[in-house]
Amino acid sequence: MKKKFVIGCLIVAAAVLVVGGGAAYFYVIRPLTNTVKAGMELPKLAELDRQVSNKRTFSVPAGGLLQASHVERYLQVTGSVMTGLKGKASALEEKYASLKDGNPGIRQVIDAYADIIRLVVAAKELQVKALNDANFSLDEYAWVRGAVLQATGRTPAFVNLSALAAGEVEESTASGTVDVPEANVTLVAPYADRVGEYLPLAAFGL
Repeated sequence: MKKKFVIGCLIVAAAVLVVGGGAAYFYVIRPLTNTVKAGMELPKLAELDRQVSNKRTFSVPAGGLLQASHVERYLQVTGSVMTGLKGKASALEEKYASLKDGNPGIRQVIDAYADIIRLVVAAKELQVKALNDANFSLDEYAWVRGAVLQATGRTPAFVNLSALAAGEVEESTASGTVDVPEANVTLVAPYADRVGEYLPLAAFGL
């Protein structure tokens, strides 16, 4: 499912018709400008990915089995990002949820997208440093994250950051039935609560 960014001339024009020129500036044009400025940071996402030091080819382990070191490094990365954001990751998830649920107004939508963009870029900056500290490649981290979440029974919808950088919010969900190795479930079980705390990051593919 895709939700195009609610920015552009049509929205401004509609706002002028609905609330009048002066009010439109305060409620739409000014926050729209802030959103555009925030959106200029989106190309940083690809640039940041290129800063990940480990570029080795990753092969999924036989049987899809996680190792203790995988889980420890995953928790190290996600914990570091959450600490760096100091609680803002939950706000990020709530912002996106507010757009999916209910009937938000134009200004609320525009402000929410601007906040989401800034928080995603900030989180990505923190994540790249953490990935380098843990010697993760992008592919290895993506696999470990998915395996850990599956082992805890969590397969959340998440936002595709590449699509976000292209100007839209693309929500992805896991498809089909996943056969999770029992060994992975046992290995991750002691960390289930911590993994749950990090779901706001997973929701944005982080």
